[in-house]
Amino acid sequence: MPLKADQLLALFPNPVLTPILGEPDHESIRILQKEVNKNLAAIPSNLGCGTKGLLCLSVSTTVYSTISSTPVVPPQNPGSAPSADEIAACNSAMAIASLHATHELDVKLYEEYCAADRLSVKLLTNAVEDIFIASLADKHTGYSSVTTKQIFQHLNDEYCEIDDVMLIANQARISAAYDPNLPIETLWTQISEAVAYAEAGKSKFTKEQILNAAVAAVTASGVFQDDIKKWKEKAASDKTYANFKPYFMKAHRSWRASLRTTAGNHFPRVNSAATPPYTQNSSPLSASTFSNEFSESIANLATATSADRAMLATMSDTIATLSAQLADAQAKLVSSLLENQKLLKQLSNRGQRTSGGAGGANKGDYDPW
Repeated sequence: MPLKADQLLALFPNPVLTPILGEPDHESIRILQKEVNKNLAAIPSNLGCGTKGLLCLSVSTTVYSTISSTPVVPPQNPGSAPSADEIAACNSAMAIASLHATHELDVKLYEEYCAADRLSVKLLTNAVEDIFIASLADKHTGYSSVTTKQIFQHLNDEYCEIDDVMLIANQARISAAYDPNLPIETLWTQISEAVAYAEAGKSKFTKEQILNAAVAAVTASGVFQDDIKKWKEKAASDKTYANFKPYFMKAHRSWRASLRTTAGNHFPRVNSAATPPYTQNSSPLSASTFSNEFSESIANLATATSADRAMLATMSDTIATLSAQLADAQAKLVSSLLENQKLLKQLSNRGQRTSGGAGGANKGDYDPW
């Protein structure tokens, strides 16, 4: 039997969504989106890659592709029973029994899929005042035919005010330099959140733009140059974001393993029992002198290694800081250009109103200046 509404609700980490008081805005919509995403991802499902639950019910296909490389094919209504043609095609009683068993499973998956969507819609309509989503409801059936995606699409279209300056800043964020010292998931989150933000602002990224941003973020880290070079040499058909994620995850694991190996390598200690018997009158390179010089060399090597790592960490921080400063400067520049355009338009309008010459404004003209 498919899971019922109360069983699905018990799986939700957010059985009550954060209510939006008054008119929705981008931040309040974003909070709802995250809560609903977590709820649907908590439902066990074999759809797609089998690890994202029913997240496909609340995010767009583009956003989902940045989270999972396996697309989801939504289950279709299988009907109340197998069709007569399907039954006629069976050549034994066992085949007919198998057909009915498969049909029952399809019904279960479809009903569970629909129930999860209906429950999410119910939670959303409880969290958002009816006046802000009433245009979605049918006068006879209410929200019964409205989907979770449709509610979020409506909220973003009507109340999510993201201007051009914000979108330009988001373009800088999606390709901001990745810090390889952080978990690789931070890069995927950076990209998926930027893609969702762009969609909310009605300026979707293309698949090519998403891939280019990921490559740029990794390249800016300054660590994976050889891996990026090999990636660029791949066939065009292989260079997709879905393929880039596992490729770079493997490169990142190798890089981390090389660090552990380097840190774990130690020069062997000098074995005093094997040291030749030097005398007081022998060569000036005595056993103690050799030991001291060897120890000093090891210390210098350790210091140099530590300094190199510190320099690499500083470079990563500097790159991240410069990327943030660049994004901020770009946003300010665009804001200034828009403001200049506004002032020029006002001056132009004023000039037109005063173009009558020294005689002043025409009779009956309204001059707000």
